[in-house]
Amino acid sequence: MGYNLFPRISTLFDAASEHPSNFLYSHSISIALRRIFFNEMFFQEDQPLQLERFYKSLPIVKSSEWGSAPVKNFSVFLLCRNRPNASKFFYDIISRWLLPSRRLNIGLFFSTDFKIIDIDEQTYTIAEIVLTLEDIQDLEMVRRNLPIIEPEIRLGVTSVYHASRIMEIKGLSADEKTSLIQERIAFLIQRRPKDLDYDIFGQMQHFLVMCREEFKAVREYHHMSRIISVFYLFRKVLRQQVETKPHKRHLSLKLINTRLHLPFGVKRVLALFVGLNFLKENEIFEQRHLIKALQHSIPDLKAVEDSCFTDENREDNIQTIYLEIEKESGLDFSLEEIKKLRKELPEGLKSRVERLMRPIFMPRNEEEVMRHIVTLSQQLRYMRDLPHVVISFDEQTDSDLFFTIVLVRVLSSKSLSIEELFQRTKVRLKFIPDRIKRVGLIRNKYPKEATVFRVRLQNIPFLREDHSLDLFKARQEVILQIQKVIGEVRDFNGGMIAKQLEVLKALRDHLGEVGQHNEFLLENFFHSIFPVELRSVVNPIFLKNLFLLLISSIQEEKFLKKMPYLYRKQEANAVYVIFPIKENATKKKIFESVEELNLLSSQLVCLHLQISEVMYLGYIYFTDLSRDQELFLNALNASFQFV
Repeated sequence: MGYNLFPRISTLFDAASEHPSNFLYSHSISIALRRIFFNEMFFQEDQPLQLERFYKSLPIVKSSEWGSAPVKNFSVFLLCRNRPNASKFFYDIISRWLLPSRRLNIGLFFSTDFKIIDIDEQTYTIAEIVLTLEDIQDLEMVRRNLPIIEPEIRLGVTSVYHASRIMEIKGLSADEKTSLIQERIAFLIQRRPKDLDYDIFGQMQHFLVMCREEFKAVREYHHMSRIISVFYLFRKVLRQQVETKPHKRHLSLKLINTRLHLPFGVKRVLALFVGLNFLKENEIFEQRHLIKALQHSIPDLKAVEDSCFTDENREDNIQTIYLEIEKESGLDFSLEEIKKLRKELPEGLKSRVERLMRPIFMPRNEEEVMRHIVTLSQQLRYMRDLPHVVISFDEQTDSDLFFTIVLVRVLSSKSLSIEELFQRTKVRLKFIPDRIKRVGLIRNKYPKEATVFRVRLQNIPFLREDHSLDLFKARQEVILQIQKVIGEVRDFNGGMIAKQLEVLKALRDHLGEVGQHNEFLLENFFHSIFPVELRSVVNPIFLKNLFLLLISSIQEEKFLKKMPYLYRKQEANAVYVIFPIKENATKKKIFESVEELNLLSSQLVCLHLQISEVMYLGYIYFTDLSRDQELFLNALNASFQFV
């Protein structure tokens, strides 16, 4: 072809030559190209050089002014390689951002696809926007603003990703974001057909309907697309896992750094995606449970306000929850902190699934109350004897615990009633009177008084990580509050409980930071020690050694290819053993092997602790004879095959 002629144009309508507009389209493209290339590039020689210059110049944005005052026309041209919705992006940017203060009057918009058949077989897009401007100030602003947004236009028409990000930064409307989310989901289906199917659009529709507009406004469309796709994949995987192991708790977790576009600027936050299955109908998992698990690992964090989105389907007993978190200090999360969350959260979240319990009501046995009054009265023999109390758990409601107190004391001439003492002292207990009865005299002079009353105590401080109620701790609080009101008392039916709590406190002190970091596990460990009476008398140092061995076995158990496996530690006066096991048959063999040794109950402490699907069986065997220690270990070794 000689380059003294304009190249030939092929349009989408060439095949329909009878169409009356066929010539019009071709002519309009040619005119637009001539106005863009006013330097007559196509008319010059040296074909390879001109083609190279042409390709490098794409995409091209040019402008021209025409018309006479007072009305001035301003044309903006675009020429680029064909990309879906490139002309729409061009139109949106020019109409909304050439004059950001208001929408411009678009007098004409022309866009079409074509080929330059004398050059190559690529498809190009050409577009023209004509702005009608009556104000000279508007014309000056258009002249000044066009060079500013030109780089954004060039970048946006070359990439769907960059186009959407540019529009998002400039502020997409809710409808525009919804459209982009739909496009993104459709793209993901095509890209990952094995993972995603068209039923994901149901997940998308639910998300878009349930999300508040404020939630959508500050989050990028591609991140909301990620929320939809991650939830879809979580549910798909969890359903498969539940079908295989329906009685096991399954959990999926993902952490991603993301950004919020707030009125005062961009804010970086950490996004969490959690999916889990429920094992019981009365189980719940909410934002508060997730926050407590997070703060257990990193105390200096909080939830981003109104960032929680929960999708629960009770038909398949699967729930997904999305939450964004930030640090109280405003600093970003470090890589080490994110790794720590990924490591610790799975088990922490599983342990915090709450099981709603029906309120407990246990009608009081009046015969038992009278028996307590008689027994306590017989215990008081001298004027200096402490008041005696019996504490019985009575009732649990959604927010409170109720206890019945039987208190017997020796009265003096200055003694106030129990109700008056409660009124004078500020305590956490609510006093509920019942009855007062004289039950005898000391030296025929000093009366003994029995007071029966109830107390109410809020239950929130005594909820554990899994939201089970620590009744031991609540009962101990009742005793402490009563002592604030009355003074020192003898807890008649709580001696062993108090002793156990002393041993548990000593064990915490010996463990230090290890105990603080594993508080929930430590409590479960202590209350899984048998025989029960040994919890009150065993040396906490021995329990410390067994607990540390348990932690080691929990940390290493995930790397074992086969269970059971024996963890052991030997000292001069004791041997410690931990078995992680999953089969009841193995547990039975171990029990039988230990019983055949005919050991004294005072020589053996047993641990029987369930953690997720693994049973941890442990022993402390007290003996300073190395021969007996070896016999004990050999008996356990013989009960199963080791890896």
